[in-house]
Amino acid sequence: MTDKRFGECLKKLYFDRDPKSNKGDFGRALLIGGSSSYPGAIVIASKLAEVSGDGYTGIRVPDDIFPIVASKVTPLDVFEHFYIEDITPVLKYDSLLFGNGMEVSSLNYELLKKIVSVYQGKMIIDGSGLSILAKYGDGFLQNTGSRILLTPHLKEASLLFKMDSVSKEPSDYLEKAKEYAKTHDVYILLKSYQSILITPDGEDEISSDTGAVALAKAGSGDGLAGFLAGLLAYGPKLVGTKDTILFGDFFFHRAASLLITGFETVLNLPALIKELLINDDK
Repeated sequence: MTDKRFGECLKKLYFDRDPKSNKGDFGRALLIGGSSSYPGAIVIASKLAEVSGDGYTGIRVPDDIFPIVASKVTPLDVFEHFYIEDITPVLKYDSLLFGNGMEVSSLNYELLKKIVSVYQGKMIIDGSGLSILAKYGDGFLQNTGSRILLTPHLKEASLLFKMDSVSKEPSDYLEKAKEYAKTHDVYILLKSYQSILITPDGEDEISSDTGAVALAKAGSGDGLAGFLAGLLAYGPKLVGTKDTILFGDFFFHRAASLLITGFETVLNLPALIKELLINDDK
């Protein structure tokens, strides 16, 4: 994404808002994830969703970690308590994030399949959700209406694409990613120092040309996924799906470039994004 396109999206998403708007105008994002091993992943995702500009953020976590997560997220977040027998609560959301910190299990695989079969909004599969696809199968993703975004880092991409080796160069995954995107009718964001977005028709575009060493830190992918989930709740109707994804990744990298090293917590990113929004409000 160029600086000019970034600026155009920034204006449309954040600054050209009708003063008579209400929360319903900016969509609802639902974050599904977490486990006893990784309760913090969904917390990080929620922190970044809160600065995305969405109108409403919901969270669904396993019952055993609910007290932990509820004590860490903002009072603005709303919790959903649904199970595989009845997933109708997901249908009221405009975007959905699945997988961050989740247990890789056959039960969660069945949950993912069921959600994909009925949910019609924009959906991100990240983290353990990608591991679930690699382990249990991904055939159910076909013919999903180009509404699903997969966000693998390069190791996850090598597993998903059944590659024999792992490279640090995103371009080494490009042909496999294009084939996968066209076969499964999905967007793919290859996350790296130079991230690349592949569309369902196999087109590719560099989304972030500035490396940010602070993103070499556990939790950074959870943050980006939460930010994108929030943006996808309302961005596609304003700037289109492709530019919403490119904008989110570009903005996330720009904020992270202000951090010095990966030792600085990813939880600093919400404040940096707010700072950038203030500075860019001309």
